[in-house]
Amino acid sequence: MQQSYIELVSFMEIPESRMFYYRPYDLSVTPEKAASLDNTVSSFLERKSSRFTPSEVPGGMMSPTAVPHDQVLLPGGWETTRYTFIIKILYKINSIASVTYYVTGYTDETSPSMMGTMDPETTLYVNNVLEVNEHNYLSGSNTILHDHTTVMNSDTNHHKVVRLQDAVEADNVSSFLNGQEQYIGEDSYINMDHRYTMDVSGRNMRAEEQVGQGFIGNAVSYWVEQVISNMTLEHMDTYMEGMGDEIPMPSEFKQEPTTFIPAIKILKKTNIEVMANAIKYRDLMLMDETILSRTMVTPYDSNTSGIYVPAYDCERWEVVTEEARIASIIATQVPPLMLALGVISCGIIFTNMDDPTMTPKFTILTPIVFGGLDTNRHAVILQRRIQNEIIPTITGNNKYPVSFRGHISLVGNSTVEVTVGNPNNQPTPFNVPAFGTGVVSPNIMPDMNSYSNFMAGFGELKNLVTDSANSVLNETKPQPIYTPLKQVI
Repeated sequence: MQQSYIELVSFMEIPESRMFYYRPYDLSVTPEKAASLDNTVSSFLERKSSRFTPSEVPGGMMSPTAVPHDQVLLPGGWETTRYTFIIKILYKINSIASVTYYVTGYTDETSPSMMGTMDPETTLYVNNVLEVNEHNYLSGSNTILHDHTTVMNSDTNHHKVVRLQDAVEADNVSSFLNGQEQYIGEDSYINMDHRYTMDVSGRNMRAEEQVGQGFIGNAVSYWVEQVISNMTLEHMDTYMEGMGDEIPMPSEFKQEPTTFIPAIKILKKTNIEVMANAIKYRDLMLMDETILSRTMVTPYDSNTSGIYVPAYDCERWEVVTEEARIASIIATQVPPLMLALGVISCGIIFTNMDDPTMTPKFTILTPIVFGGLDTNRHAVILQRRIQNEIIPTITGNNKYPVSFRGHISLVGNSTVEVTVGNPNNQPTPFNVPAFGTGVVSPNIMPDMNSYSNFMAGFGELKNLVTDSANSVLNETKPQPIYTPLKQVI
């Protein structure tokens, strides 16, 4: 019999944050990157492999825009103090199997009651959900992408969200899956499929797919495997000889992430479709009258925050500088990767300025993981993945002299200090909203221009990959001819 139990609710106070701005993903398929990706696809298929790790995708192909867009709205405003939280839920599937959920997020403000406990009317916004099985193995980590504009002004909703399981099926910018289309000028139309639209329920997304390299790497794998699956049986048998079980069905990249659903149902009990990413503290009290005895409220203590610079001593996020571009990559891509690996907080230090050869050096410091997980294992993987999937985008594949250091926490204060060009330059500090990855994600497209350009580039990328794969598999591989697609807008 299935049973659920809230083991712990932990609130941690954090001070005000800097106003954050949308920096949606821009997909740049330059001739140089196109040629590099074509060689990668060809090399893998010639070795009878179709799996692409994110580090094998040309760095910087998918990166947050250098120029900020609209302000990101946050309940209570960025300038208020608020609580972040972790809710630990034990979910017993049967007498043998169980799952522990760690639900993290933030409140609208700090509002303790007269008795010093949490105000029952405090709103808790769910941002992330991790799933850990009974063997202490991380089996799922998702983020609920959310546009608070939709909730705070229900008549306004122009934001779209680009998720891998939706985007890989789009043929090109003129593909209308549901017969819906919108004219955007110069005889151009874009896909308006409902799956791309943000609504009050938010959109659930695998945490690591908010990282550009991982997004592209999985898309390329999907398209190549789709080409293989479409081959004639005779040709496929010949090609797959000796590959064993390496090639899965392409459908596994299209599956909807479901980690958050059981946890949210446990918390909400009823009507999951209404404000799926938000609950009141009184909801927890109504579910279990003993929850007060398992609720911890921790006041803010600047001495426990690692590297921390007060928000208004940090640089504004709307500036257009190289330091801001690099900081925005760290702010929007490091936290999702931490979540995907179960790391709550860590220090990060990188430089390629220590010697004339620009040898990159990157270190993870004092990692803290969610309960039960192997700290050393997850920290080592996190260090490798940041080094392979994020730093090449930051440094232009180690062309630009950069250093940064910071403390990143999914439930606390986060600061990163960036130095560009010369190690003697004064570091520029930025206040990182790591507690709210679901609202600052670069997968959220805040306007139609960003959305249509991304989808156009994605359709172009698909054609490049499938053409390359077909050439290899048909054993007639001509020299690729690449012409950049003109932007829709």
